Amino acid sequence: MVKRKKNSVILASIFLFIFVFSFVLISAVPVLVAPATDGTLTGATAVLNVTNGTLIEMLNCTWYASSSLTANSTAVSIGAQTNESVSADHINMTFDSTILEDANNYVVYAQCFNSTSNETTVSSTGVIIANTEPTAPTLSPADFTTRTTSGTQTFTGTVVDAETTSCTYTIYRDGSSSDGTSGAGVYSGTSCTFTKTFSTSSDNGVWWWTVTASDETDTTSSSTYKYNVNFPGSGGGLIVPLTIGDEGFFQEGNGWKWIMGIIIILGIVALIWAFSTGKFKK
Repeated sequence: MVKRKKNSVILASIFLFIFVFSFVLISAVPVLVAPATDGTLTGATAVLNVTNGTLIEMLNCTWYASSSLTANSTAVSIGAQTNESVSADHINMTFDSTILEDANNYVVYAQCFNSTSNETTVSSTGVIIANTEPTAPTLSPADFTTRTTSGTQTFTGTVVDAETTSCTYTIYRDGSSSDGTSGAGVYSGTSCTFTKTFSTSSDNGVWWWTVTASDETDTTSSSTYKYNVNFPGSGGGLIVPLTIGDEGFFQEGNGWKWIMGIIIILGIVALIWAFSTGKFKK
């Protein structure tokens, strides 16, 4: 009776050991330590690391990366490493992160195999690649372009595609943020664009506009260009082109200043001529 009880205890212990050991093996999934979720990779020696935990015989891992914001939208291999020993508790390596475009939504995953070719995949999301700043956009239409007829104007900032994932714009009359708009531009390839419609003389003025390129970590703004809108008033009038340095002077309603200036200059010339010819002598 005692012997039978002893055997039962031994069997129960064996089953308990097997259960606990199996649970440990099942729960001991490798962990992608670097990069971590929302982590950052930068430079030519960025670290990739998978920790093995207690799962034995992890022989090799291959890392992959992808981002929906860049040309790397399909997962590409960024490195592979074989364990120096099957008893090692991690596999790590470095890779040149500058081969990837900057973005802030990379998915990085590691595909690992053990000695019996069993596969385990671990991943991190929201990984940031941060190596460069976008080049400043170049703008079109040209600075100091003048519009004299109603219509919709497309404003374009040309960007470096490999450095850009999105863009924004501002367009303000006379440079004042209280009169104008700003927002997200339409980014495609090497172009960031936005449009604005100018309809009547109430839109007259000098509109200051910029485009800013972003890689979701860094931003770079263009220079500020000026776009002159100069429609005739309801009673007609002279269209005066915008010239550099005189943006505010040539707006609608300032034509009389030209007329007065010309009259004053002519008057001064007439007085000088009269004095020089003796017309005012008694």
